[in-house]
Amino acid sequence: MYRYRTFGLDIASAIECPELPHGEAGPVDLTISVGEVPAGLGPAAVHGHKFEAVGQTMLLKTIRIADFLLTGGREMRVMPKPAAVPAHVRAFMLGWAMGAVLQQRGRVGLHGSAVATPHGAQVFCGPSGAGKSTLAHLLAARGYPMLDDNIAALSQATGGARVEPGVRSLRLWDDAITAYPSAWQGQETVPNTDRKFTMTPPADRIQEAALPLATVHVLERSATRFAVEPVRGAARYALLRQQIFCPHFLPGTGASAAITKSLIALADRTPVVRVRIPDGLGAADLTDRLCAAWPATGEAVA
Repeated sequence: MYRYRTFGLDIASAIECPELPHGEAGPVDLTISVGEVPAGLGPAAVHGHKFEAVGQTMLLKTIRIADFLLTGGREMRVMPKPAAVPAHVRAFMLGWAMGAVLQQRGRVGLHGSAVATPHGAQVFCGPSGAGKSTLAHLLAARGYPMLDDNIAALSQATGGARVEPGVRSLRLWDDAITAYPSAWQGQETVPNTDRKFTMTPPADRIQEAALPLATVHVLERSATRFAVEPVRGAARYALLRQQIFCPHFLPGTGASAAITKSLIALADRTPVVRVRIPDGLGAADLTDRLCAAWPATGEAVA
């Protein structure tokens, strides 16, 4: 078994994952195996979009990539589909399926990229196409190492939430690669599109240790002007809840109560800002403006 340490979990995996940092021998939080999984979980199962669940067991299903059987946040069995590309299997395993594992363990994963700064981990959330991965790419190139570009996996520590390092690669659309070229390795296609590619940053652009969560930025495009606006009160909790990675899994993971409790605590302690991005503001200019705002961001919303 290969040993990895990612998302705050010690993992023993039958599948080699070059995009994960190596772990140490010792106790295991999650075991990943390869084998047959059932076609269904029976008549008592709760059904949702591409999943069904009974108790602590959850079955995730795809058409062309792989099916995943998850048990209690401790075990993941992977059944790749015939002719599935191994990199695509890993992409679903370390994204979609890992998000469900975190939920089974009662942990919050935000759908966003995260980078390390002197002020702590900065997280960027938003809908597909908002620019989360492009920001992580540009910030890493400027010396702000990347924690993850898809799931900001949170853990609790004295003093508040921390962001755990995740997958050591990011996914960029072809136009972003053309606009902001780099010498990063990789450029394998991601599942379900031939216009988005996985790239691996150099080692000095990857953050290897968890960091306190500094600010959650929610990117919103089509604004008339650039603004970084603090979110306060109940609106902060509501906005954070909208950023959960794969929220449609919650009925199957049975984690709604635990996630709600964690989000309330997160909203109470963590600065959250809306970043309103006007059409025509490029990613490089947006990066400049965000970097300039960071020293004051926590003061503005605390």
